[in-house]
Amino acid sequence: LHQTLAATLVVSNARPARADVTNKIASSSALRALGKVQTQLPIKLLPEAQSNNYAGVKARLREPPFDTLRKNMLILVRGGEDGPKAKELTVANKRLIGVLET
Repeated sequence: LHQTLAATLVVSNARPARADVTNKIASSSALRALGKVQTQLPIKLLPEAQSNNYAGVKARLREPPFDTLRKNMLILVRGGEDGPKAKELTVANKRLIGVLET
């Protein structure tokens, strides 16, 4: 779970690039939302993870700002890199979502 939190921080530090125009426009909003997630991780989610309270982690992921994490990460992936790293971003996003949901 600690690796998942670190991966979330990496995704939240992504920058919009060139690709899907609609998602590129939404990228700045998604970055702001993920910035909120990043600031709330150590306050709301990390204590639950450190105490192995998986029910608590699951509950926190359903509360703001974590409840839109999946949507905002997908916006950045779609609005981001259009070149060779596009597949890598998609795979990393799917892996992170998979870990969060298990």
